[in-house]
Amino acid sequence: MLLEKVQQRATKIPMSLRNVSYEMRLAKLVLTRLSEKRVRENLIEMKKLVSGIEKLDMVKDLINRSDFSVQIRNDCAAAVSFSIRVVSHWNMLPENVAKSKSTDGFNTRVFLDPIF
Repeated sequence: MLLEKVQQRATKIPMSLRNVSYEMRLAKLVLTRLSEKRVRENLIEMKKLVSGIEKLDMVKDLINRSDFSVQIRNDCAAAVSFSIRVVSHWNMLPENVAKSKSTDGFNTRVFLDPIF
């Protein structure tokens, strides 16, 4: 990913970290990989959808009807790719994490559990 490469370069800015591995730079700067952060954020969003905190009406939101044609908006691809991105990670969650009562508890467990 392009952003991951940007983060790799940006972590080399401090002189003391220039000759250190990327993983070590992340640890010293208390950062996570952007790819891991994206998975975590996707899981949190999925928890909100599963819990009913957020509602997604794909037909209403993604399809525009005008006259005789049906057009699917560009963000349809984002909705489909979201489900593709999140389902495998969601299914790997331990049951106690996926069934957390509150979203705050879920957020904490997803952040602390090394599931990636």
